Amino acid sequence: MKDHMFFLDIKGEAQSLEAEEVEELHFLSADVVASSKLLSSIKWQKSRNTWLKEGVCNNPFLTRIILFIYYMYLCVFICVYLWFRVKRKGRENREAL
Repeated sequence: MKDHMFFLDIKGEAQSLEAEEVEELHFLSADVVASSKLLSSIKWQKSRNTWLKEGVCNNPFLTRIILFIYYMYLCVFICVYLWFRVKRKGRENREAL
């Protein structure tokens, strides 16, 4: 999936993509984000269950680390989303010329 997305990205920089390819690229990027969110959620739940079993869920230090990691994931998702929007806008502006 990532290889095909990379191929479409490179092809889009060299020449304009067809409508089906643009749509496929958007679906692939949405799938990557959804998969990342799902994996993050699964890892979070496993860690949480482990902490509950071990009795360290109320540790303030771990809470700060967890919040920091959560915000970092959130920032990455926002940056990826904005990068795709800017890239698409740039491509649309080049096509308009």
